[in-house]
Amino acid sequence: MVDADFIHLKGISLDSDTIVNKTNLVDLTIVKPRPDAIFSDRPILGGKTHNQIMFLEPILDDSFADIFDTTLNRWEINVNVDKSFMKFFKIWVSNEKTGKAYSFISIENGVAIFDTINLKWINSTSNPQEFFTNKSNLYTGFAQVMLSNGKILYIGGTVGKVKQSMSKILTYDSETDTWTMMIAAGNAPEGRIEHTVVSTSDGRVILYGKNESEKDPLKYNNKEIYKLDVSDPLKYKWSLLSNFEDSEKIEPTTTFPNSSNAIQTDVSVGGSSIFKNIGLKPRW
Repeated sequence: MVDADFIHLKGISLDSDTIVNKTNLVDLTIVKPRPDAIFSDRPILGGKTHNQIMFLEPILDDSFADIFDTTLNRWEINVNVDKSFMKFFKIWVSNEKTGKAYSFISIENGVAIFDTINLKWINSTSNPQEFFTNKSNLYTGFAQVMLSNGKILYIGGTVGKVKQSMSKILTYDSETDTWTMMIAAGNAPEGRIEHTVVSTSDGRVILYGKNESEKDPLKYNNKEIYKLDVSDPLKYKWSLLSNFEDSEKIEPTTTFPNSSNAIQTDVSVGGSSIFKNIGLKPRW
């Protein structure tokens, strides 16, 4: 079983130095009755009031989900869902307004879309192939964030073995099922993998995390925090937001996915006007 904790982040502002007390973590594995086993380590935040953590279990012949209700603090076990067309998914990002969740599949196949309210799959007919000249279909290591306008930004990562420019931001419009490649001006950061992005209510995307070009493993988690201004939907701009001094160097992680991927699932799931943020950090 994949062990997992969650913590409510409602009311915590990115504009302050609020410290989240880890004693507020809720261990899902001790809430009983609970599922006998959870195979999925790619949970979805969704439901009618955006308060459910869903673990899709399509690894078996009959598709089902184990759902944890964060309001009632209880499990719904073996809930039937539409049979999935895939067995495994990447990190999900979800829209609080529509209840739909999105997982990037590949450059050729675009995104998988799951309706977390009706527990049904939605067909996407688009893909971003036209924006890539690399023959590889594999796009990994990116961080994703959904804006309040329904657009999902895929930032950084690699296509095959080629580093994706931070000035080129792959964008999926969930309202129109279309793709664009936004060109961001300003002082773009070096290439990133295993990083974190979050959105704010005033049209900013904040980025922190591993610098792929850094040769010293002890400096992968660098001190620079970058801001991407997306307040103008036609003109994005990078700038350095902050540079902080850490008290100790952080050893790089050796497993994938890592904690930064977990943060992508929790803080960026609902965009800037989310009713309730739920932090979920799988442990494996």
